[in-house]
Amino acid sequence: MFKRIFTAVWAASLLLALGGCKEAPFDAGVLQSFEGLKQAHLALIDTCSVMPALDAAGLEAKRDAWQKISREADGYQGGLMENDDLRKAAFKILKDHFEMNLMELQNARYPLSPTFVSNLREQAINDHNAAIAGEKARKNSPYHDANRKGQ
Repeated sequence: MFKRIFTAVWAASLLLALGGCKEAPFDAGVLQSFEGLKQAHLALIDTCSVMPALDAAGLEAKRDAWQKISREADGYQGGLMENDDLRKAAFKILKDHFEMNLMELQNARYPLSPTFVSNLREQAINDHNAAIAGEKARKNSPYHDANRKGQ
């Protein structure tokens, strides 16, 4: 199952990373949103990884923190995503992945196995890094321009 999810996410991430510069220009606020969502997603996984048993309150607190960042990002990006399918797709992939991980963590056996935690972290990092790389690859990006000057 992880292999199938990873393959689908990898394909979508690659499209986002390669196609990022073809749409709207770079936006530092969007990059900050993607980075904040990454930190909140990893915090959820890390918190659950040390729970001896499911702590619903702890899980809910991490979910609420992610959702707060998500709502702020969604509000900020609302105008930016209107005509930008790639940015909209990146945001949706991150949201769907977080919700899938949340459901997996709610239904998992505790304590969590290190392999399970490692797989969740790796997938989350890959998704978020692809969205971040896609944003950094957009035109007028200081990251994109710096990379071109070094070539």
